Amino acid sequence: MTVEFDESGLRVLSVEEVRQQMIDNATISLAPYLNGDTLQADDSSVIGRLFSLVSVPIVETAEIAPLILQSMSLNDAEGLQLDYLAQTLYNKKRLTSSQASGFVITKAKFGTTIPANSRVSNSRTGDVYYTNSSVTTSNVSCVGVDITVKSISPLYQISYNIDGYLSDSPVITVTPSMTDTTVDMIIDRIINAVNTQSSYLEAVKNKDKTIKVKIKDPTQTGTFKIVSGDLEFTNTYNKNYVTALTYNSQESLPNQITNIGSSISGWLGVTNPVTIEPSSGVETDNNFRKRLFISANSSVNTIDAIKLRLGQLTGVNFSSVSTVKDGLSITVQGGNDDEIAYTIFQSVTAGIEMVGNVTKTVRDINGGQHTVKFSRVTPVPLQIQLSLTVYPDFPTGGQIMIKQAIVDYFNNLDVGEDIYLSRLYTPINTIQGFAVNSLKIGRVGGSMSSDNVVVINSNEIATISAENITVG
Repeated sequence: MTVEFDESGLRVLSVEEVRQQMIDNATISLAPYLNGDTLQADDSSVIGRLFSLVSVPIVETAEIAPLILQSMSLNDAEGLQLDYLAQTLYNKKRLTSSQASGFVITKAKFGTTIPANSRVSNSRTGDVYYTNSSVTTSNVSCVGVDITVKSISPLYQISYNIDGYLSDSPVITVTPSMTDTTVDMIIDRIINAVNTQSSYLEAVKNKDKTIKVKIKDPTQTGTFKIVSGDLEFTNTYNKNYVTALTYNSQESLPNQITNIGSSISGWLGVTNPVTIEPSSGVETDNNFRKRLFISANSSVNTIDAIKLRLGQLTGVNFSSVSTVKDGLSITVQGGNDDEIAYTIFQSVTAGIEMVGNVTKTVRDINGGQHTVKFSRVTPVPLQIQLSLTVYPDFPTGGQIMIKQAIVDYFNNLDVGEDIYLSRLYTPINTIQGFAVNSLKIGRVGGSMSSDNVVVINSNEIATISAENITVG
């Protein structure tokens, strides 16, 4: 035996140790033929010289074994061998060199088409980026709009919905008074209404006397509509994903990408609201190993690990993971079914049963088929009825503010979270100047009740529309 395991791991015996093993074995094997004499196996004997000659290549051959084992370890494998192990054990590939990518906000006249591969650049570094897809600017799934007040009307109303939120905010409403006799006054009233009635929007006056209404969080998008009043959308602000033209672009800090490199009629401006990281080279062995170990550790069957990996998928807004009688219950809102199923397959230990109303088949790296089950979120529309006693310090538009506060509360609920009537007082009481006389809640189409709790199932999420909130 030329190798052995000790406290330091795998060890190859020396030439002398192997030679001595051969002598010991020969002494035992040849004892019946020696007639009690001692076997002569030193270098002066023929057999001793044979042992010396043979032990050297035996040890040299054995020294290859640790290298073979080392090449099979993620801690020591390098280059192509590391790529092979990662693909075999974890179905992971090394990250190749990549151009920087991120998103910008484009300002353009309503209805302008900005084609794919349109160019923008960093005003400080000169790095050029190209748009990934064609975008036609509109009031749908945009970051904001410019609104022109064309004339004085008896009522102005603007509705909006934030993408990904299931609960609808109240309509921005402005009723001009007898003293509002100019368009400038109406503009100021609308700006004030947006800034006080909505927790998601902000409004300012542009130099050309239009109103810029934008979502506060630049990563979110929404849809805006003119409900009433002589208003017009003139310009829109839309998200557009971009990729660096080269593999050596630098970091673009917020508001540095301001140059338009493509001549397109109606395209008025561009900026990056958040940092775009620099381009990166081929992933190093060390960074690849770290990512593999993180992936392996996050694949353990814990609720937090599963939710973390689901939350990294594009389009996923909510996820809920819980253990039930029949196995693991996973509920997901948003995202692609196939991507969700594959992520769950990678995150859940083999053999654990899953329940859900969506069933998908996922293949492993050997082509084997596995069944993955999860559930889609079912919205549960609720209605609320409030009766108030109003005091002198109750703000103008206070009813709309109360509705908005309730909508904000619902938009922060998780899947399967019950609604407790007593907890609704917290968002309601963020508005001053009133006392609550009565508060009732119920499912839309059902009866209203002052019972403290509305039970929501594990695959449901409670929603509210401002239209279904009555404040009297």
